[in-house]
Amino acid sequence: MDPQISPPPLDKIARYVDDFLAYARSHPNDRFQVTAFGCGIAGFSHAEIAALFSAAPENCIFEEAWRPFLGSSKNYWGTYQPFPRMTCG
Repeated sequence: MDPQISPPPLDKIARYVDDFLAYARSHPNDRFQVTAFGCGIAGFSHAEIAALFSAAPENCIFEEAWRPFLGSSKNYWGTYQPFPRMTCG
């Protein structure tokens, strides 16, 4: 984790996720592509963050990286791949 960054505690993130999931449930005709947030410089593991989405409705789709934590009953869209480092000259 970057010492310059102070992420919110996991229980606070869980409350935000719960609010999002309630919104997703109330909008079943919309589709929500969920990225693996908090799993980089914020310092949380994929397992910690993915677990917050275990009760997500079917209209939420997740990065493939979370399949081991959410299982095959969820929908997946792939995994973010960073662009290769570009060099000049």
